[in-house]
Amino acid sequence: MKKIFDRIYKLLPHVLLAGLLVSTAVQAQFPKDTVGYITLAALMLAVEAALIIRRRKWSAYGITSIVYGLVLIWSLYPVINGRESFLFPPPQRISAIFVSDVLVFVKSIFSSLWLLVLSFVVAMVLGIGFGLLCGKNKRLQNVVMPIARVLSPVPALIYAPYVVAVMPNFTAAALFIITSGLFWPVLINVIVTLQRFDPKLKDATEVMDLGLFSTIAHIYLPYCMPSLFNTLAMQISNAFLLLIGAELMGMDSGLGWYVKYNSDFSDYVRVIAGFIVIGAIIALVNSGLERVRAKVLLWQQSN
Repeated sequence: MKKIFDRIYKLLPHVLLAGLLVSTAVQAQFPKDTVGYITLAALMLAVEAALIIRRRKWSAYGITSIVYGLVLIWSLYPVINGRESFLFPPPQRISAIFVSDVLVFVKSIFSSLWLLVLSFVVAMVLGIGFGLLCGKNKRLQNVVMPIARVLSPVPALIYAPYVVAVMPNFTAAALFIITSGLFWPVLINVIVTLQRFDPKLKDATEVMDLGLFSTIAHIYLPYCMPSLFNTLAMQISNAFLLLIGAELMGMDSGLGWYVKYNSDFSDYVRVIAGFIVIGAIIALVNSGLERVRAKVLLWQQSN
């Protein structure tokens, strides 16, 4: 019975892919949808290639089946509904946008990632640096922690109207909003982690009589890294939410701007295409963060 289930489970994504390609081909309006259909087929076949490469992973079949299944249901919506929906355009129309707007997407992705990476770097440097300082100074910690616990739950986008008025341009305002939203979780994480610092390890550090820089670089920072990566993984979605919100304030590029600009014209084909690109970027960033974590915390995996 288990062998039968395994065969069905592994065969399911291929069946769904075939159904998806047939469904979209039947409904496509050729030659208008030729580019869109070819692009959609290429994207789905790329997913199929990834499945074949990672076929040893059991979860790969489930994830691929879900992706194919959702797109198949989406493609069948006009058939179920009886007509094509303005709010839910068929997949081949949306995939065509990836070709027609490729230059706009490339510019928007680079604009968003530049802002996000810069904000991450600033938030990490300030949060880790100040967190290490507060974590080892009890008096400073008692002053900072109550303030951090009050300000950290406040959504950074609330500051937007005031920040836009104070900052010299929209880019600086967006950078401040994203950085402030990431700074507090990093700061609190470092302080709380150092509060749980093993007393035996602390005694060993004092016996070795290391300098301040060596103690921070080789003892405190590695000790904080595992929990810090957990915090960053949870903050990725929040960072993109802040990024999109910040780009809506008046910037003329970025993924948030792309979605907002097209939604103002009720161009839902491009709006949904923007959603898909944002989701793909978030998935890639999460995957990249996991790879960095595996490299940085190699010592933890070996234990």
